[in-house]
Amino acid sequence: MTLAVLLGASMLGPVSVAAAADEPAYSVDVVTAPKSAAGGGRVTATVTVTTNRPDAYPDLARLSVGLDWNPPAGLTLRTTAPDAPVGCDGYRTADGSYSSAPVRGGACDVTPSPTVGGVVAFTYVFALSGVPPSLPVVQVSTVRGWEDTGDGLASFDLVAEDIVGDQDYFEMGPVFSAAVSVDRKVSTTGIGERVTATFTVVHAPSAAPTMNGSQVQFAINWPTFFTPVGGTTPADACDDGLINGSCAITEPTSARKTTVFTMQFDVPPGNGGQGAVSIIGQGGWYVPPGPIISIAPLQQDASIRLAADGERGAGAGGGSGGPGGVRGAAVATAADVRQAIVKAAPTPRPPGALDIPGTWTGVEAASVIALYRPFPMEIELRPQLSTLGEEGIEGVVRVRHDEAAAVTLFGLELDVDLSPDAALVPVGDPVGCATYVAGICTIVGLDAPGSEVEITMAFAPPDEVGVGFLAADQVAGRFEFDGGVVAAPDPWLESAYDSQITDAELVTLDVVLSEDYVWEGGPMLSALVTPTRAAREVEEDSSSYELWGTLFVRMAITWPDYLTPMSTPTGCTPQVTGMVCEVVLEEPGAGPTVALAFSIGPGVVDGLVAAEGVFLQNTFGDESTDLPVEWIVPDDEPLGPVEPFIPLDVEVERDLVWEGGDDVGATITATRNSFVTGSLRDPLGSLVVEVAITWPAFLHPTAPPTGCESWDGTICTITLSKPGAVALIGLEFSVGGAPPGSVLTGDVRAEATRLFELNADGPQELPTEWVTPDADPVTRIRATVTLDLALDRDPGYTGGKQLVVTTTITRESPGATLPGLEVGLDFDWAGYLTKTADTGCASFSGTTCVVTGLDAPGASAVVTLTFAMPPPTLPPVPEVLPRTNDLAVDGVSLSFVPPPPPAPEPEPVPEPEPWPPDGCFINDEGVCVCTDEFVVCPTPPPVLPEEPDPAPVPEPLDGTLPPSWIGEDREPFTVLQPNLLIAQTVASPGDGIEAYGKYLPPNANVTLRWEGLATMSAVQWPNPDDPTEARWSLVILRWQFAGARTLIMHSEDGQFADIPSSNQLLVVPRTGMGPDLVGRGG
Repeated sequence: MTLAVLLGASMLGPVSVAAAADEPAYSVDVVTAPKSAAGGGRVTATVTVTTNRPDAYPDLARLSVGLDWNPPAGLTLRTTAPDAPVGCDGYRTADGSYSSAPVRGGACDVTPSPTVGGVVAFTYVFALSGVPPSLPVVQVSTVRGWEDTGDGLASFDLVAEDIVGDQDYFEMGPVFSAAVSVDRKVSTTGIGERVTATFTVVHAPSAAPTMNGSQVQFAINWPTFFTPVGGTTPADACDDGLINGSCAITEPTSARKTTVFTMQFDVPPGNGGQGAVSIIGQGGWYVPPGPIISIAPLQQDASIRLAADGERGAGAGGGSGGPGGVRGAAVATAADVRQAIVKAAPTPRPPGALDIPGTWTGVEAASVIALYRPFPMEIELRPQLSTLGEEGIEGVVRVRHDEAAAVTLFGLELDVDLSPDAALVPVGDPVGCATYVAGICTIVGLDAPGSEVEITMAFAPPDEVGVGFLAADQVAGRFEFDGGVVAAPDPWLESAYDSQITDAELVTLDVVLSEDYVWEGGPMLSALVTPTRAAREVEEDSSSYELWGTLFVRMAITWPDYLTPMSTPTGCTPQVTGMVCEVVLEEPGAGPTVALAFSIGPGVVDGLVAAEGVFLQNTFGDESTDLPVEWIVPDDEPLGPVEPFIPLDVEVERDLVWEGGDDVGATITATRNSFVTGSLRDPLGSLVVEVAITWPAFLHPTAPPTGCESWDGTICTITLSKPGAVALIGLEFSVGGAPPGSVLTGDVRAEATRLFELNADGPQELPTEWVTPDADPVTRIRATVTLDLALDRDPGYTGGKQLVVTTTITRESPGATLPGLEVGLDFDWAGYLTKTADTGCASFSGTTCVVTGLDAPGASAVVTLTFAMPPPTLPPVPEVLPRTNDLAVDGVSLSFVPPPPPAPEPEPVPEPEPWPPDGCFINDEGVCVCTDEFVVCPTPPPVLPEEPDPAPVPEPLDGTLPPSWIGEDREPFTVLQPNLLIAQTVASPGDGIEAYGKYLPPNANVTLRWEGLATMSAVQWPNPDDPTEARWSLVILRWQFAGARTLIMHSEDGQFADIPSSNQLLVVPRTGMGPDLVGRGG
């Protein structure tokens, strides 16, 4: 609040306290200290002048700062040492003239700082002489400037916006001041703590008015959660002790005194709260100056009323009836208090005494808090039970401000020491701490009742079985209270801890079976399940103890469907539900064994007899805890059918067979191996196997099989007397042609239809699955080779073009691959044809061609033979008739190179059998004996050769196949000799004649000439009905000499050789012809 508002702007004269738009040039501040003083005391007023804009008044030399104070009668300005003013360059009166000393309404001259922010200050000291209550004020009244004119200083008014004044208030204390303090501001209920309150009443030595005697009354109050113990100490501090919580203090003369006394309070059990121990002035009376009056106390009855029962509402502690409420002491007698107080009744008020107002007496309170365990804390480690190596641990620390501790503790900070043991390794810092330093987590946020803070810590998965601990200790606390920071008392600080247990394989189940292999109807199977408890010894304080008490273990026992329990399990406690069996393990070590017996039904397959934990509980007395079932290590034992130990091995001596080929043999080997690999004894005696043998329809047995004890056409009976026994069955087959087909595949197969043991009780049927069937494939092949013979022309002509004969050879498809297949073909042709060339033959001898490259089904090859035509028959008289014969091809041989039979693999060198075998040893006499007295040590194994004998090399197979598998083909071929006939037998020069031709190539280009002459012109007349015939017309020229002439027919395109006419023409001269007569055509 500004001075202008409080006192009016007119008091400052030219000074305005209104803020200007710009910063004022100078600011004046007033501060008084102390803020409260009793009469006769001193108060210092410090006035500070701050320069904001030194350039606002460049000629300014000084500032006169005028001060005023109110009330004038209660404040006296001190002008002598040591309280004289300090910091003034001089003093002025109200009219501005110089003064030798400061006066009210005057001014103090100061030289302002020339720099921005610079300050100058001066102080005034005032003596207090008024009577409370009052609120004195010291204020700036005027501010005036002075400048040096050369003739002296001249005053001037500053701009109102360039100066800001100030004022300050303080309080005049009471005549009778009161004070109270406590030795414990913060205490704990119900633990026997005691709080001492010290009360002080001072009659201010210099305070007005003057008194020749007085009596003042003070009310003493305390919180409801305090119980006073006795009266005051000293007992006579109050005139008559405490009556209704009131203390009367009398000064019989004008001598002023200071009274100090104490009270003690117990803090009984309860929720406590916040309140105050207070002393409150109630007024009184005093004797004004005049004749001295003696004031003597009166006596009073010894029965003392320390306080009225009930609530007292007055005092700084607040209202009654709750935290912070105050109440008086309970009514008591001398016997109820620790120290009886016997005093006179209060001094009676003398005549003429004046009232002391309540405002002349002081009031003070000492705040206190009493709570009971306000910060409950709990720790939770989770999971409480963890499995080794699986998951990390989380620690949760929860700290609450208890609702019952219904006091808000502002700014509360609580330091919690988090201390995990070596088993818990922290991962990172805790979450939820305001700070975390050196293991101390400082938490905030617990000011209000009901608030809660949660701290979480992460720990790595424990690396060993055992117990992990996390402790949390509240080591310190602090909060804001009564104008300062107080520490939380130790009884408020809590500790908590929690533990968790890491374990694994606490209980191990062990399943043991009497047999590993079973079969339907076989011997009974027994199963034993034994739980074993591991020891968990924990070391603590130089001693050890077993971590777990009695363990209740429930295990589920399961088995394959083909097993049927023959009775209920033995070894279980009475709690058996279904196939869940419960056992009790009271201490480490093996527990009771649970036994079961089973019969074996059909459908034996690989399976397990298994035991696994389904419930684990630890008990100590009447307390029980469920433990993780994964701490029970399950177990199982495999169980299955007897693996086949009598293999049948079928071997057909070759894979490919064909009709007409060699017979094929087959061998069936039956070997009896050990019943179970590695077993020392075989539970079975002599075994009889009935073997069913089948073969493809194209195989025909040549005789009954060898090696059979009996044979009914399909079943061969053999006996295998002991392990290692071998039976050989031999068969031989011829290859038939039915059923048809180029490639037929089948198997020679052997499988058991019956297996039984011969013993004294007769045949004991056994599973035929113990005999492994076998088959070996055999393939009957029948290749079909087709031949297709084709001529490039028909007919041919004597002396004409050659004949090309093409034969296409094709394999069947589908079919068998016949490596190295060779096809022999025989060709047949007329003797008048001459073979001049062949292609496509691997070899050609005589008339036989060998063809290869037909190994794969569908393959084909082409063979080409070329033949020359026979020469014409001369003379062609009469005509030469046509000659027709077949050209033919036929298969004469067929063979291939069969794959060699597989060479028998050399017998592997077996690993030497361990000797002595498992379960046996060589005793001191060098004899092999076995630990099981019912087992006889077997015969030592023979010494094995270092390398096996080489396997014999198999003989090669004959690959000759029936040539009838090859087809045949033929084509007729005609050879023609053209014929030429002259129609006339006699002609003369100039005559026209005709010639006739036959057996001509159609459309042949034919020319004629007389033998010995060049080709001549002739007109050809083709025969439209027969292209192999033609007629020619020609003229006998005169220069063609007379006599018998032969006409020659010539093929211009070489389709036949020159053919002379089959007759001659006789040319005779004409008669009577002149020598120069030109004949026809001449």
